[in-house]
Amino acid sequence: MNTPTLIPRNSNLNNYKTAGFFYNNSSSDVATITNVATQQPFSLLVEQNVGIKQTFSANTTGGIQVWVRNLVGNVWTPWYQQTFTLYGESDPTETLGVDGNLYVKINN
Repeated sequence: MNTPTLIPRNSNLNNYKTAGFFYNNSSSDVATITNVATQQPFSLLVEQNVGIKQTFSANTTGGIQVWVRNLVGNVWTPWYQQTFTLYGESDPTETLGVDGNLYVKINN
């Protein structure tokens, strides 16, 4: 099992191209990191295939959010949100899911 590597303050996620597991669990640190999917503490999985794929997971008080992007040639695609898992009893708003993303609600 690989141990995740801390992504330090003032980093740029565009520079993370080597396969591995990474993270930053500090809101104040994440505010200084560029090219994140959202300004939340996160974990990052970097995979190598034909190019480079990054999977960005943020765990917020409201749920878990997951985005992916790819390096095509020398250009990163935008972050595409894949899932948003809601916690608690409240229902998602009517706008959730209209962008084609998958949303899952978990009742505790």
